Amino acid sequence: MVDSPASYPFKGIKFFFSHWTLIRRILLALFLTLIVAIFIIGLTFGFLLPLQVALFTAMLIPPPFSIILAVIACVLESAIFIVIFNLIATPFWQDALYDDVLKLKGLGSLLEGPSNVSEVTLFCPYCYINGWPLAWSQQIHYQIDIKGLSVREARHLAWKDRKDYTRFGTVSVFLQLFPGLNLLFIWTNIVGAALWTSDIILEERKRVVDEVERSIPYSPSENMESSAITATTTKNYGATDNNA
Repeated sequence: MVDSPASYPFKGIKFFFSHWTLIRRILLALFLTLIVAIFIIGLTFGFLLPLQVALFTAMLIPPPFSIILAVIACVLESAIFIVIFNLIATPFWQDALYDDVLKLKGLGSLLEGPSNVSEVTLFCPYCYINGWPLAWSQQIHYQIDIKGLSVREARHLAWKDRKDYTRFGTVSVFLQLFPGLNLLFIWTNIVGAALWTSDIILEERKRVVDEVERSIPYSPSENMESSAITATTTKNYGATDNNA
């Protein structure tokens, strides 16, 4: 059963803490970030600090001030390198977390495919306006990398169901604005997005099975009922629809 899109960010929180596989994935990411940060800081202070002290001294800056400036420069350089590492690594970790949820929902076979604001008056519009882009960004991995859609096709599907995408994204943006907790909710929103896609796919598969069961044995009344069911449109948000 596919629930309201607005509920999936909260379901993502519950699902995240209910599965050690997902928690372990984030702990590993944090551990790697810590190791990289220690390495960068050690390299910066061990190698660049003496060079920068010599550089500032050559610029006729007295030793006490040259050392202070060199330390400040090393701190800033370390921070920049760490931020760059996170900007590069985080999208890969988010994709891996999304894939883990699909596997836990019994949809691991999909991964084997060929393609493989303080004021309330400003706060609410901010969440709403950024809701659809955020929701689509969290489904791009499935639509393009897993399902093999083009960017244009993925955008068309997301825009076609923009109301549900906006509902999901608005809640996700709202959660990510909580100070301190936003670092957690960034990850649980990914889990919620994967849960949403999983429920859509499973619901679609169940609907197809029900249609097959209704069509056997064949009878005029059952055939009419099956045709009516087939004619019923099902929102799949790009999970199963290949048409742009």
